[in-house]
Amino acid sequence: MIGARRLSTVTWDCIHFGSVDGVGTLHADEIGIAVRWLDGSTIDSKDALLSQLASAFQFPSYFGHNWDAAEECLRDLGWLPANGYVLIISAALGLWHSSPEATGTLIEVWLSAAAWWSELNKPFHLVFSW
Repeated sequence: MIGARRLSTVTWDCIHFGSVDGVGTLHADEIGIAVRWLDGSTIDSKDALLSQLASAFQFPSYFGHNWDAAEECLRDLGWLPANGYVLIISAALGLWHSSPEATGTLIEVWLSAAAWWSELNKPFHLVFSW
């Protein structure tokens, strides 16, 4: 079980596997973490993953629907101001089975963006929930 407290801290341990507890408290005004959700059971390709990621984080219309553009947008998020960011992928086993390469690339992109956000002292976490 991954607790809200852990998700509200800046750490290199920013990729998680398991269920989450207390996510609602991350939305509280004093914490202000933006939590976004993807349904892994509906993602069956790289294109579907990028599309849902763009939708979840409200990427701008100029988003190029490729990994470089996704990384650039995840490092910016100026249109979605928050004290930190959490992406929870529910039913993540489906995503891992249907698109393992895209899932691995998402992790690489996420880690790069997390390094960027850590310099600004903002949490940036990715949770694969089964």
